[in-house]
Amino acid sequence: MAVQREFFTTGEISRMLGVSPRTVVNYCDAGKLACEQSPLTNYRRIKRQDLVSFMNERGLPVDLIDRGAKKRILIVDDDESMIEVIGELLELALGDLSLETATDGYEACIKAGAFPPDVIILDLVMPRADGFEVCRSIRESEQTKDAEIVVVSGYLSDENKEQLAGFGVKHMFTKPLDKDSFLAAVGKAEIAGVIGITETSKELSTRPGNSSQAASI
Repeated sequence: MAVQREFFTTGEISRMLGVSPRTVVNYCDAGKLACEQSPLTNYRRIKRQDLVSFMNERGLPVDLIDRGAKKRILIVDDDESMIEVIGELLELALGDLSLETATDGYEACIKAGAFPPDVIILDLVMPRADGFEVCRSIRESEQTKDAEIVVVSGYLSDENKEQLAGFGVKHMFTKPLDKDSFLAAVGKAEIAGVIGITETSKELSTRPGNSSQAASI
C-alpha cells in the first residue's frame, strides 16, 4: 500500500496543475488555497486535505496529487529552520521530489520505515537518537539499507567521518551550511543516480576561504 504524502510544496502543486509556482503562491496569498508559512523563510507547505478541497472545488481530478513517481528524500535535523532551508534548496535545484522531515533520530527511524527514502539528509547531534544510531538502523533494515545518506553537521571530526564511512556514508557537508556551495553541488550531478550532488569535494575544498567549511564527499 502506497504511503500518502501529508504535505506538498508550492512547486510540486504547480507541476500537478500545470501552472507557475507564482500562481500557486497567489492562490495561497488570496486565501483560495490554505497553507502553512514559515515566518523565517516564507517557505509554504500545503496539507493534503486542503489541496484535495481546493481541487474538488474546481473540478480538478484528485488523482493528479499522487500521479508519477517522485524521488523520496528524508531530511533529519533538530533545527526546523535548517530543515526548511535544505528543503527549499532541494526543491529549487531538483524540483519534482517527495520530501519528509524528522526532528530527532527516533522519529527519523520511524519515518524511514513508513516512507522508505531514496536519500536521507542527516544531522549527527540530535535528541533521542543521534545520527550514528540512525545510520545503523537504516543499514540494518532491508527496506532502507540501500538509501543514500548525506550528512550535514557541525561535528565532522576525522573520527566522526571515519565512523560514518563505516556506514557507507560518502557525502558530508559541514555546518553552518554554505548554501551556494550546497546548491551548486546538488545541481551538478547525481548521488547514485538519484539526486544531484556531485563528487565536487576537491573543487569545494580548494576554493579560497572554504578549507574549514567545504564538503567532504
